[in-house]
Amino acid sequence: MQAQAPDFSIGSVFSDISTSLYKPTDLSNSLTLSETVLGVTAVGHDVTLSSECTSDLFSSLSHSQTELSVRLDKLKREGKREQIGWELERKELLHKLQILTLELSQQKLRVETEEAHRLTDIEELEESLQAARAHIRMLQVCLLY
Repeated sequence: MQAQAPDFSIGSVFSDISTSLYKPTDLSNSLTLSETVLGVTAVGHDVTLSSECTSDLFSSLSHSQTELSVRLDKLKREGKREQIGWELERKELLHKLQILTLELSQQKLRVETEEAHRLTDIEELEESLQAARAHIRMLQVCLLY
């Protein structure tokens, strides 16, 4: 029998790599491509991460946590600014409402005062009218005699 020459064509090399990475024969001792990329070593049921992978994961997680906390802080600040803005607007509106109620009560007092003056003027005019009528009657009685 003749020994076969190894096939080093591109397709053959990639198929060998994909076969060994994606189709492991012994699942307990073989790794998939994703496990290899992440730096996970699995033997039986034990899973360990390489130190480089763990530092990358932790730095990635801490970076994500930092970004998240920065975003949350920004949202909290914006929320507080918005809340402070609403509080200021609310206080301003309450102040304007108080001013308007004071002005309204002042207007009511002015109206009541004017009404009182007009009523006294009317009473004085009625008294003058009654006095004038009484004077006219007296004059008419004097003219008849």
